[in-house]
Amino acid sequence: MISIKTPEEIQIMREGGKKLAYIMEKLEKQVKPGRSTAELDAFAEHEITKAGAKPAFKNYQKFPGTLCTSVNEELVHVIPSHKKILKEGDMITLDLGLIWPARSGKGFYLDMARTVPVGEIDDEKTHLIRATRKALRLGIVKTRPGNTTGDIGNTIQ
Repeated sequence: MISIKTPEEIQIMREGGKKLAYIMEKLEKQVKPGRSTAELDAFAEHEITKAGAKPAFKNYQKFPGTLCTSVNEELVHVIPSHKKILKEGDMITLDLGLIWPARSGKGFYLDMARTVPVGEIDDEKTHLIRATRKALRLGIVKTRPGNTTGDIGNTIQ
């Protein structure tokens, strides 16, 4: 069942979402050839804690990371690793969540993911990123009271 949020809860979620978006912007700037996915994970955890939030993924069902990192064709929810070193031309999906406010049991879970290039990428990868961002924008526009998930899915497709 979907619970309707109060105006106060929506404001709290908006604050947390702004913090998450800011952290994601900073994290994207850390994506460079030669960097390990574990380094990105440590950066994300530091920034979430510094913002007064808690990492949402860490220790959830024994997941050891703060960040899920999927490079190129990897599936979602890949554990960051010191052995996974980013290379020029890779794409990485950064999936990041936080709990805001960080009070035990009372915070809202906020989650976002972005796929970003590592250095220069080829035309096929550039097209994929542009097409998926456009699909997201169109889906968001279609997300309105009265519309179904089918309406949204058809628009994205």
